[in-house]
Amino acid sequence: MGTTIYTVNTNSVREKIEYRFNYVGLMCFVIWHSVYFYSSFISYIEGQTILRLLYDTKLKQYGDSIQDILSFLYVLFLMWKIPFDLSKSIGEPQEFANIDKTFDRLFQKVKQFQTSLVGLIVILIQMALSGVKMWTLWLILKDLNVPLPWNKMYNIVYIEMLMLTIANHYCFYLMMVKERYKTVNKILRAIKDKNSHEYYIFVRERRARNEDKALQLQEKCVCEKIKTCANIVSTLYESTENSNKIYGVALVFTMFFCLITITLNLFYLMEATASGLFYDAPRYCAFLVYVFWHIIVGIAVIYAFVCLCELTVAEAKATGFLIHEIINNNVSTAITSEGARSVVTFLVMLIQFVTDPPSSL
Repeated sequence: MGTTIYTVNTNSVREKIEYRFNYVGLMCFVIWHSVYFYSSFISYIEGQTILRLLYDTKLKQYGDSIQDILSFLYVLFLMWKIPFDLSKSIGEPQEFANIDKTFDRLFQKVKQFQTSLVGLIVILIQMALSGVKMWTLWLILKDLNVPLPWNKMYNIVYIEMLMLTIANHYCFYLMMVKERYKTVNKILRAIKDKNSHEYYIFVRERRARNEDKALQLQEKCVCEKIKTCANIVSTLYESTENSNKIYGVALVFTMFFCLITITLNLFYLMEATASGLFYDAPRYCAFLVYVFWHIIVGIAVIYAFVCLCELTVAEAKATGFLIHEIINNNVSTAITSEGARSVVTFLVMLIQFVTDPPSSL
């Protein structure tokens, strides 16, 4: 609640996806961010910090200033990006809905339930992770008998919640693109192996006296299916181009924030270890827990981006190879020509992807 102020609504008459303003989401948005700004102000005035309670490093002025300024700018950016920009980007759901309708005409179903279930599990893991982190910080500070800076704890957990939310948005989008590429490859693989239903529908007709006519109809249907797959791939390519404009700056800002956080905490760890903090075992263990929480979360976000991008690209690359295998599979001239046109389409998209300037960021 509060991550979006628009709700999705399907217009059955127009068969389009529409968005409606949600007052509950707006109220939660105002509450969460008001609490964040209040906590930031109090923690800044009172000089609240968790790291200095565990170990006062020499990087006190510059490290704290960098983290505070970068965190505040990051929250301001996501404050607009997540509830206003991402939640109202109607293009992506509408494109996916149109692609799914095309798959229905090809007698194929996209695994919507599996993708949605993974998205729900990731959200639950995100909530559990934030709760466990706050509980862990409270536990280690309580064992050291130091005052608990609740405002600072809220700020840390809230910033990571926003960071994981934008990561979930992009990763879920990649999963949806990957699943549709996978469905296209399933259709093309069935054509390559001659397991597509077009090879069985006309069997009875071919056993009769109109074998030539049945073969022509069969080739026509296969060509139409290949052409439809090429159109779907073109739509997916346009969707990824639009996603660069939507997610580009957010991804750069998020990974930059993660890298700065990882670098600072690694420096804190090096400095604390070199100064002999490990002689105070309880405090050093608490310091390790605090530092590694920040490092692990940052690495996990970057790894999720890279891993899902690699999986999606691998699925997209398989489409061109399947078309080549269909062409070289001793098929008719009509199917070969349609496959060649599809290959040209994929090559043009690949060249555009490689040569386009990074203006979308």
